[in-house]
Amino acid sequence: MEIVTRQVSGFSAEQVETLRVDRPGLGTPAAAERAALPETVAINETPLPDVLGRQAERIDLVIGGRNEGNAPYGTSFEDVRRRIEHAEVHRLDGQGHLTHLEAPAELARLIDRLGAADRPGGASTGQPAGQSAGPSVGESEAR
Repeated sequence: MEIVTRQVSGFSAEQVETLRVDRPGLGTPAAAERAALPETVAINETPLPDVLGRQAERIDLVIGGRNEGNAPYGTSFEDVRRRIEHAEVHRLDGQGHLTHLEAPAELARLIDRLGAADRPGGASTGQPAGQSAGPSVGESEAR
């Protein structure tokens, strides 16, 4: 809060202190600041994707086709994919970052299919690392 309010917005110390006071009607900015600190610490202390990736037997990465190769989500996705060579990539055609809101049934089918592969007797992908288990989950499959 200090950086945003003092350094970026140019608020005085008194104005910042007023924002830190939890009072009804102010949206409790002090509480929000306290909640953000542990989250920020956790993000900063989380191991890099390749470190986490070495600990997992199976990793499925899902990307919306509209984001693929486009900043910020597609480029971040590619960075993670390069770090986790054995990850399997699943592309949701026609989708962006908000698939869970825009096409929840399509996303649910993909998650069900991935979950079935983990159950005894479930389908195994048998695909090399980095390749999809089949065609992209596209708009035609969603119908």
